[in-house]
Amino acid sequence: MSEPEKVTQGEHDAIAELFEKHQATIKTMQAEDHRPQSPSPRSSRIFRKQSHKAATTILATKKQDSTNLKSNDKSISSPESHAPIVEPRRDEEKIRRKGKFLVGQTIAGEARDRRDRELEHIRLRKEHKRKKLMIIGGLCLLVVLVLVVAVDYITGVFAEREAARREAEHPTPTVEIIDENSTKKISTRTQEFIARLEADIKEYGLVIERVVLPRQKAREVLVYIRGRSEYYKTTIDRSSAVQAEDLARMTKYLDSRGIHCGYVDLRVEGKAFYR
Repeated sequence: MSEPEKVTQGEHDAIAELFEKHQATIKTMQAEDHRPQSPSPRSSRIFRKQSHKAATTILATKKQDSTNLKSNDKSISSPESHAPIVEPRRDEEKIRRKGKFLVGQTIAGEARDRRDRELEHIRLRKEHKRKKLMIIGGLCLLVVLVLVVAVDYITGVFAEREAARREAEHPTPTVEIIDENSTKKISTRTQEFIARLEADIKEYGLVIERVVLPRQKAREVLVYIRGRSEYYKTTIDRSSAVQAEDLARMTKYLDSRGIHCGYVDLRVEGKAFYR
């Protein structure tokens, strides 16, 4: 048999730690498989050899780290090593200042972007408000135009009705009126009588050619019929419709008898005189 390898205290601690981890791994596997298992002698021997190599590697690494630390301490304690250390600190300060400056730029850029977004939002809101006001103004203008047209139409209709009513109540004559009294103004009553008499005579197929208002006879009206030589004396005190009927009867009577006269007097109710 070969002699057992000498193990130092550090190797012993590393091996013990690895062995504990190995035992924990075995217990975990046993718990997962739900059946008891124990490590074989061969596997334990192989594990000890692997643990010894691992411990040796760990100790070598620790020694190398301690050697590097000692060399670093010596380099720091020497006077010549102070100058290279200061420069990195200055560089770090510059980098830190530059980083602060970049951070400030980033904050300013974010603030500028936020301000730009707010300004764009305000611009869009104003544009939307302006479009809304334009639409409302257009609708109001359209409503006003519709109201103006409607009012104009309604006013025209009422004006026509009012004119028709006034014409019905106060008709205006269309025939020629000769006033022998030389007065510039004819009374409204006389005008209405002539207009009604004109309309009533048309119902019998006769047309008034002209009307004469004799001198100093305010109530008398001389009527000349188109196509006839005689004229007819009428008065505004009697109904125009009755006198129109009497006039039509007298024209038929004169034509049937072949009588030619100068005038026919219709001023008396129920009687007619011709001469």
